[in-house]
Amino acid sequence: MDNINKNYLKIREVEKEDLEDVLKWRNDINTRKMSIEQNIISIDNHKIWFENNLSDPLIYMYLGYIKNQKVGFCRFELNTFENSAEISINLNPKMRGKNLSYSFLKDAIKTFMVFKKIDLNAKIKKINKASLNIFDKCKFIVKDSDNDFFYLKRNYL
Repeated sequence: MDNINKNYLKIREVEKEDLEDVLKWRNDINTRKMSIEQNIISIDNHKIWFENNLSDPLIYMYLGYIKNQKVGFCRFELNTFENSAEISINLNPKMRGKNLSYSFLKDAIKTFMVFKKIDLNAKIKKINKASLNIFDKCKFIVKDSDNDFFYLKRNYL
């Protein structure tokens, strides 16, 4: 897909059929370097996690796509106690470097906010400059940090 136009980016809910793609992207070496959990995930463990997430009313998962090409995966986990959601994003490795990350994150947040108008939190590795940049463009600010991570927040209001 050489001529990618981010204006054609669409967001949909994740479906069972996305299980293998999400696992493949998650086990990508560069994804693992930037992930909190860096080990390779087995298909059996992933199936359990994926199916539990699909059925959990506190979790919203979205897939970005352009035409028939999957762009990435975005997950929101509600924290009802804090009235917020933890957000994470993972781009299809084949779609990196095509200037799609910001549009995908922005559109996934917009889609989620139709259902929940709450604060968002993210935990990003300090070395993950690309993610830090796109979250900054989506109006997240650093609320805290430790040796390895920045803890970001985007207030709803």
